[in-house]
Amino acid sequence: MPRKAPSPTRLDTSVTDRPTIEQAHQLMAQLEIGNADLYRSAVELLGWCVREVREGRRIASVDDRGEPVREVAMPVLTYARTQRRLSVAEEALEQVVHLVEHPPAPTPALRDLMARTRAMREEPPQASHRGG
Repeated sequence: MPRKAPSPTRLDTSVTDRPTIEQAHQLMAQLEIGNADLYRSAVELLGWCVREVREGRRIASVDDRGEPVREVAMPVLTYARTQRRLSVAEEALEQVVHLVEHPPAPTPALRDLMARTRAMREEPPQASHRGG
């Protein structure tokens, strides 16, 4: 059965690993917040972290002197770092559109390669006979 599309106004999650559940309960007790506030804060923080690493920045804690103490290491941030947004200059994008709409004619070398490839596909396979 296909999954239903997520509701744009409600998000249900299910966490089953005990350490994460215990950490969530501890945070909610320490901060005196509920599930929704914990989730909202976590999503907001992760969203900021993802935006930062996609801009080439690192997420780290710093001490009172501003010295880095420890960098945040999470698989999701490592993945986000590799998924940086591609920025393309408007002029380059216009060139791509022009090439798609008006492709250049094939070069003689490409025509020759296409003809050889077509000929190879049309030739029946040669039976090989081995003498013995």
